[in-house]
Amino acid sequence: MNAITTTNNNYGAFSNAARSLSPTTKFVGAGAAAATIALFQSWVSVTDSDGISYSTSLSQDSAHVVFLAGLAAAVWAAWPALSGSLSKRRCVALTVAAAYVSGLAVLAFWQIHQVNAAIAQAGAASIDGIDVVEVGPAVGLLLYTAGAIAVCVGVVCAWRGALARRTTSCPFPPPQSPAVSFGA
Repeated sequence: MNAITTTNNNYGAFSNAARSLSPTTKFVGAGAAAATIALFQSWVSVTDSDGISYSTSLSQDSAHVVFLAGLAAAVWAAWPALSGSLSKRRCVALTVAAAYVSGLAVLAFWQIHQVNAAIAQAGAASIDGIDVVEVGPAVGLLLYTAGAIAVCVGVVCAWRGALARRTTSCPFPPPQSPAVSFGA
C-alpha cells in the first residue's frame, strides 16, 4: 500500500498572524495597499466621437505625493493597532487621514462629473485634437475609492474599540440602587 504523504507548508503561521490582527489593522492596511496599487493604474477613461476609448493615469509625480501623504498618515495613525488599540488622539488622526483620502476620491469623481456636464452642454469637447464624447472613471479610481472605503471602515472599527475600552475600563463602580422592600 502506498502511504499518503503531505508536505508541511507555512500557511498556518501566516493565517495565525492574520487572525491576531485587529479589524482596524486589517481594514486600514488592506485599504492603504489597494489605494497605493491604484495610483499606478489608469484613472480616467475618455471616449471619443468614433467610439474609441483612451485611458489615462496620474501623470504628475506631485499627484502621487498628494495621494500617498494621506495614505501614509492613515497607516501611521493606525500603527499602534498592531499591538493593541488606538488612543483617542490616534483615532482622531486616523479619522482626519481617512477624510483626506476619501475627499480626494470624491474630488476626482466630482471633476469627472463637471467634465461630463460641460460636454453635455457643449455637445462635445476637443482635448489634444480628440473629440471627446464621454469621460468616466477607470479601474484605478475605482480601486482607490474601494481602498478609501476600507480605510473608513477601519476608522469605525478604531472608534468602536476605543469607546468599548472606555466604557469597560471605567475607574468608578456602577451606581448601586438602594434596597427597596415591599411588605413584611
